[in-house]
Amino acid sequence: GSMIQAKLDRYESQDGAEIPIQVFTRTGKAAPRFAYLFMYGNIGLPTLAAYNRKFQLMLELGGLVAIANIRGGGELGLRWQKAGTFGKWES
Repeated sequence: GSMIQAKLDRYESQDGAEIPIQVFTRTGKAAPRFAYLFMYGNIGLPTLAAYNRKFQLMLELGGLVAIANIRGGGELGLRWQKAGTFGKWES
């Protein structure tokens, strides 16, 4: 098995809200050859980092895995979630 490096970054949405993104890479390897971006946000359920065979495969193939916590999830509270739902798709 390889060692995995995890980093929590944030980016700014169009309305100025912070959007968390978890980035995973293999340590001690060359720069990633590709990126696999996973996004999910729905009905207030947070997307948390957990073991995922598909993510492991992407890392083993030399990729970077990023999990974007888009605004339909509840990672940063109800007000943050509601501001990015329905007619306000700015994430």
